[in-house]
Amino acid sequence: MAASAVYQLSHATDDKSIQVMHALAKLGGWCGRTQTPIGSTMLMRGTLLFLGAMQLIQLQKSAISSPWPARLSPI
Repeated sequence: MAASAVYQLSHATDDKSIQVMHALAKLGGWCGRTQTPIGSTMLMRGTLLFLGAMQLIQLQKSAISSPWPARLSPI
């Protein structure tokens, strides 16, 4: 999934996709200079970091919404 997203973003031409590509590249370690090209490794690192963060948020949401076990219930 991440490789497909990186491939599509690296060939994007519209402004919104370019903004997303820059944000993911910054997560992956790109310094943000226009003279420095965005490599596929930076895009992949940023994409994997973003997907990991989304997965963690989903796991945290399900842990918060589940009821407390009886032995761990707050006083």
